[in-house]
Amino acid sequence: MVSNVLHSQIQQGDLIDVAPPMGDFVLDDQAQAPAVLISAGVGITPMMAMLEHLVQHTPQRSVHFLHAARHGGAHAFGARVRELAGRHRTLQARIHYEHPRAQDQLGQHYDQAGRIELSAEQVGALGAGSQYYLCGPRGFMQAQRQALQAAGVPAAHIHAEAFGTGGV
Repeated sequence: MVSNVLHSQIQQGDLIDVAPPMGDFVLDDQAQAPAVLISAGVGITPMMAMLEHLVQHTPQRSVHFLHAARHGGAHAFGARVRELAGRHRTLQARIHYEHPRAQDQLGQHYDQAGRIELSAEQVGALGAGSQYYLCGPRGFMQAQRQALQAAGVPAAHIHAEAFGTGGV
């Protein structure tokens, strides 16, 4: 809704009032536990803000960044994520392309074809005590939450914000 108004009614040079984020989907940057950022599609947007904050302000904290996109043409921030992962040894990024294009190179643009499907073993490696942040379409978020809970991650360690209509 907001982006539609911004594009249709706001012109260059207009002044608008803004406020800091006021929701409950915020990064706990005081936590010592690893942060696991899991997103799909445009859900990458708030994750990038969190990722940039983590590598700048708590570079010693372990961060796992998992993102799913349809293909390289729909993958926002791909170069920036690769750049950050190359510079910060505590950041591990894993990118999934649901339908890679011919020009999308495995190992360079993405790490795995298909959707993110968290197994109990993967969650175990990430740590049940980690703080998990989820953002993306509702079905994606529900699947990730179910996989995390099935693997024993406490509900209090799962933070989510859905893009689109409906809740998680």
